[in-house]
Amino acid sequence: MNIFLKSTLILSPIFSFGQVSTIEKEVTKNACECVNKINENELMSRKHFYVEINKCIDEQVLIFQLSDKLGSGKIAEKKSNKEDTVNIKIDTNKNSADYLNYYRTIEDNLLEECKDFKNRIAASEIGMENEIPSKNEKALDFYNKGNNEVRNNNWEKAAEYYKKATNEDPDFTFAWDNLGVNMRRLNRYEDAIAAYEKSLSIDPYGKMPLQNIAVVYIYSGEYEKAKESYEKFAKVYPDYVEPIYGLANLYIAHLKDYEKGLDYACKAFISYIESNSPYRSDAEQLIKIAYQELKKQGKEHRFDEILKENNINNQ
Repeated sequence: MNIFLKSTLILSPIFSFGQVSTIEKEVTKNACECVNKINENELMSRKHFYVEINKCIDEQVLIFQLSDKLGSGKIAEKKSNKEDTVNIKIDTNKNSADYLNYYRTIEDNLLEECKDFKNRIAASEIGMENEIPSKNEKALDFYNKGNNEVRNNNWEKAAEYYKKATNEDPDFTFAWDNLGVNMRRLNRYEDAIAAYEKSLSIDPYGKMPLQNIAVVYIYSGEYEKAKESYEKFAKVYPDYVEPIYGLANLYIAHLKDYEKGLDYACKAFISYIESNSPYRSDAEQLIKIAYQELKKQGKEHRFDEILKENNINNQ
C-alpha cells in the first residue's frame, strides 16, 4: 500500500533537508537498540528470533523513507504558496523494491555497526546441528527419505521427497536447503535459486543457503547477484573464510578483476594457513592465476603491492 503524505515544509530538525546521512545513522541506532532489548533469557526458536529482528527494522523503515524522500529531492510534487507543500509517496508494501531498499540498507548498517546484532546471529547458530529441524512428523519422514536417496546419488528422487517435506511444513528450512542442492545437481538453476530464496525468507542468515545461492548464481551467470550474496555472507559471518574464497574465485575466474580477486585470495590463503586447512592450495592456485594475468597486463608491481598489504612475503 502507498501512503501519500501532504505536508508543509515546517519540519523538526530530524527531517531537515540535507540530513539523510544523519537520519540513516539514527534509524540504524534505533534498530540496534531494539535488537539489544530482545529478551536473551527468553527461550525462543531461531525463527522467532528473526521475527523479532524483522520487527525492529520494520519500525524504522517508514521513518527512513519519509526522511530520505524529503531530504534527497524524491518528491512527487511541489507547489509554491505561502506555505510550500509536498506530496510524498510512502511505500508500506514490504515486498516492494522501494521498501526492501530501505529495509536492506538498515540491515546492512546493522551488520557493519551493531555488534550485538552480529553476536546474536552467531550465537543463534550454536547447537543448530542438534535441533529438531521440523515438528511435523510427515515432513520429517519425507526429509529422511530424501536424505537416503542422496546417499544413493538419486538426485531427482531426493528432490521429490524434499519438495514433499516443504509441502507438509513450508517453514522447513533444512528441506528447502537440500531441495536447492539437488536442483543445482540437476542443473535446474532457477528452481535451486527459488528454494534458497525461500529458505532465506524464513531464516535470512542461514549459512548453508547464503553460501550455496551464490554458487548457483555463478552457474547461471548472474555474477552481480553472486557477489551480493557472498558479501552479505561475509558480513553476517566475518570469521568464516568461505565467502572470502568465493569472492576471490568470482573476481578472478568470472569478473576478471584480478586485483580485487587477488586481495580476497590472499585473505583466504592466510585464513586457511592459520587453520591448517588443505584448502590453502586452492587459494594458492587463485593467487598464481592472478599473478599470470597481472603479469600479462604489465602490473606485476600491483601483485607485489597486494601481497605486501596482506603481509605475504613474495620470496
